[in-house]
Amino acid sequence: MPPKTQEPVDQASNVQSVDDEGWETVVEPYGETYAFENAGDTLTGTYKGSKEVDTEDLNNPGETRAQTVYEIVDENGKLWSVWSSFNIEQGMEAANPNDMVRIRFDGKVPIDNGKRSVKTFTIAVKRT
Repeated sequence: MPPKTQEPVDQASNVQSVDDEGWETVVEPYGETYAFENAGDTLTGTYKGSKEVDTEDLNNPGETRAQTVYEIVDENGKLWSVWSSFNIEQGMEAANPNDMVRIRFDGKVPIDNGKRSVKTFTIAVKRT
């Protein structure tokens, strides 16, 4: 029987969790990316923490840039990844690991005279 996972441990040491036998998990797969597609789409769950990852820079092919991914476990126990945007980063700054968070997609706002758009979100935190 696999050991139970304990509470998250200090992120600065790269230790994500420690099981009952003392094994430290230092790398875990990302959860499925939560796709906010329609205005009103909402993810509610427990904020587990964030990671900085290098991703392909879509504006500069062949180059990478650091991006934050937030890990949230929903009420069914499913791990979701939410990738940063300016709006999400602003809201998630107020959240601490193990807080309940609710991220609601409010829709897209046109920018650059309608050439592009950005997604906007409302983020709420319930302290634990």
